[in-house]
Amino acid sequence: NTVVDYADATNYNIEVAVKNTNGTYLPYGSACMVTTPGSIAVTRFTTTKGGEQFLATAYPNPFNTSFNLELYSNSTTDVNVVVYDMLGKQLVNKNISSSDVNSYQIGSELTSGVYNLVITQDENVQSMRMIKR
Repeated sequence: NTVVDYADATNYNIEVAVKNTNGTYLPYGSACMVTTPGSIAVTRFTTTKGGEQFLATAYPNPFNTSFNLELYSNSTTDVNVVVYDMLGKQLVNKNISSSDVNSYQIGSELTSGVYNLVITQDENVQSMRMIKR
């Protein structure tokens, strides 16, 4: 499961009515809810394989300078973090000790753009799309 949470998000109920050429309005249609993202978006992925838990979190998204990487796993093997640009060019490839990965910051070396982040530990592989402003 991939979940994106928006801190400080705002929900709006929007109804629309069509104005006729004679200046009158038709009845309003059904309301729809629109959510605007807040200042911080958190992307999470959770999986459980054979009793092994894997929760990867990257935030904020979009980010200005760098983003935080947090990983919760009951495995002690190293974590591989790879960042690709949208053309598929590998820009970052880091092996991080499982004890050092929590609250790991990455992305300061990237320019503004959209990036694919791939996090791998054991059999668990998760990809996330990150945006740098």
